[in-house]
Amino acid sequence: MQIIEWSQEEIPVFGEGHTGPAIQRHFNLTRMHGETEFLRHGFFVHIESSDAPAIVTRTLNANRARAISSEDGSTLWVSPEVAPPPDESVQISDIAVGDLDDDGTLEVVLASYAGDVICLNASDGSVKWHRRLPWLINNSLLKICRITDSPGANLALTVGQTERRTDSSAYARVNWLPDPSLAILDSEGEVEVFIEAYDEDNSDGHMTWCEDIDGDGLHEVCVCGHERAIWFDGTGERLFEMPSEGEGGHPDDLIVHNWLPECPGREVLYLNGTIGVRMFGTAAGRMPDPRRFELLAEVDLSEHSSHLQQIMALPQPEGPKLVLANIRDPHALLLLLDGNFQPQWGLDLPIDIMHPHHADVTGDGRQEIICGGRDREKTAGWCSLQVMTDRGEALYQHRWDDGEICWVLDVADIDGDGRPEILCSVGSNRGPQGRWSLPEGAEQSLYIIKPNAE
Repeated sequence: MQIIEWSQEEIPVFGEGHTGPAIQRHFNLTRMHGETEFLRHGFFVHIESSDAPAIVTRTLNANRARAISSEDGSTLWVSPEVAPPPDESVQISDIAVGDLDDDGTLEVVLASYAGDVICLNASDGSVKWHRRLPWLINNSLLKICRITDSPGANLALTVGQTERRTDSSAYARVNWLPDPSLAILDSEGEVEVFIEAYDEDNSDGHMTWCEDIDGDGLHEVCVCGHERAIWFDGTGERLFEMPSEGEGGHPDDLIVHNWLPECPGREVLYLNGTIGVRMFGTAAGRMPDPRRFELLAEVDLSEHSSHLQQIMALPQPEGPKLVLANIRDPHALLLLLDGNFQPQWGLDLPIDIMHPHHADVTGDGRQEIICGGRDREKTAGWCSLQVMTDRGEALYQHRWDDGEICWVLDVADIDGDGRPEILCSVGSNRGPQGRWSLPEGAEQSLYIIKPNAE
């Protein structure tokens, strides 16, 4: 496998600081709005109260959301505080945007570690409903989607009764759950399906995935179990399991993609801890049925990377490729695999490459790779955004010296010119009020970046 390293001279467009090539907007939310949280979730959203697309994020290290204008960063609304965190170290777990009640308008849903689920009107931030569930909620990867046959959409949450786990940095969060359960909520926040104690524990996993794996228009739900991932449908039926023997005993990430043309339906590709990638699906010649999903392929990548944590399908005209990110030392590479899972190259930069996205940035009909990153030593206080081809060639990089993390939140063409904008969060975390709070003296910024701007 080829190992690629960039020098600054090889990067066609390089920028630094708050202005420069490709930066369309910069909003310092700490100075503008008193932001105290590092924002790791945010979306471009079209709402009724704004002509320009809004940016919707969590805010203020609390169970609240904020919408700002993508034009000038002014606040359009801030949701009321209806569920203060039980202590200053416990933060909201996740946020999602979508049409939850199927009325043609968007909702914003917040879910907290402490068990609160809050539904807001996306137009003005007002509260539609608030449910306080009798469980703690694991980091949920919250998604608004149809899971059951009931009217409207649903929410899927991994929940449990354990005490909050404190990690090595003493920041409270919910990861380890003995006897975890799955709660599927209806569009009004009521528990519609409850699968109690689906396994002895969740192997410290912190994702709940929702994907339509059989193409019937309803999403299935995947949860972390004891050294495995388990799929359920919207009736609560257990469909199949995917073993995970690698470090931690749980998949860090998965995708669903029509990977094998000779096989019916879509396949599930997941990261098997420290080992590599596995693919489950329906074998060729059979009708697509999740109850009959089986292991179709696997690849051991342990010689190339110490702990793969993120996976992305990269669609190209000749067929999909696979992008894998390892954000842990000592081998924090970005890997690209071809359609047969053969490693093609690894990008080795002095940063931990994080959360890959893709878009046709250059307008040539091919998808480019977009990813954020943080200083690998986590001490120098700098971070960067990267855009590259599927050959690992640099197209664009921007570096900031006043933040430790660059997190890509969203990629979308918000001005309708056919060229995507990238929404980036730049700041630092692990402050005194929880894992995602800002350290003393740090500031939170959002950037809108257009790498191919004329």
